[in-house]
Order: sequence, then C-alpha cells, then structure tokens
Amino acid sequence: MDVVNFYNKEGHLIMLFKDFEVKRDEVLQIITFNGVIDIDFFHIETNFEVEEYDFKNFLLSLENMYKRKQRYITFNPLSGKIFIKLTEEMGQIDTKVEIYNILSTCRLEFNYSIDQSFIPELMKEINNVIKALVKF
Repeated sequence: MDVVNFYNKEGHLIMLFKDFEVKRDEVLQIITFNGVIDIDFFHIETNFEVEEYDFKNFLLSLENMYKRKQRYITFNPLSGKIFIKLTEEMGQIDTKVEIYNILSTCRLEFNYSIDQSFIPELMKEINNVIKALVKF
C-alpha cells in the first residue's frame, strides 16, 4: 500500500495521504485519496481529488527545491480542498497547509517546519504513487 507521509522537523507525522485510486476518462486522470491530518489536538480525515498533473508538478517542484533551483512551491489542485505551500530559507522549509470543506465555508490552517533532509523520502513516496496509478 502506497502512502505519502508529511513529517515535521522533529519527525512527527503531521499528515498522511493513503488509499489512492485513479479514475480515468478520455481526457483526465483523477487521483482520489484519503488524507489523515493529526496536528496538536485536531484529528481530521477527509477525501481529496487531484489531477495527475497536480502530483507530477508537485514532484517536479520538490526535486527543484531539493536541488536549490526553486525556493517556493505550492500544491494547489483545482479541486480546492487542499493547499500546501513550502518556502525554503537557508535549508529550513516552512510549510503552510490549508484544508477546506466541500463548500469552502470553513478551513483548517496550520504551519510546521522541516529541513531539506525530509524531501528525498517525500519525493520517493509521491513517485511510487504516480508509478502505481498513472499511465505516463
């Protein structure tokens, strides 16, 4: 089972993406997955839907950030239920996450920090998901 784990700099699991499935039509490949967020005393589970392009672009941006070619990246799928922004400053990466309900009437927003050493494992996990689900 492929999962994508997001850890803070202390190594605590903050967010987990799991149960990936792909829906294909003639034009798009939509990836659906369950997100589990554990931050402070909040525990939230919700479903997300993104286009394959969103994951591929996020992976490419992470690679560029790791190579220090890019200092700012976002994961902002058109579905609008999740927004992730990573900003690198001297090897430290500030991460901002926003989770919206379906009607966009409320949101959970939180921040945490990581460093460059967390990026390779995150890239590997996202790449494994893409390989398992998406036809290139």
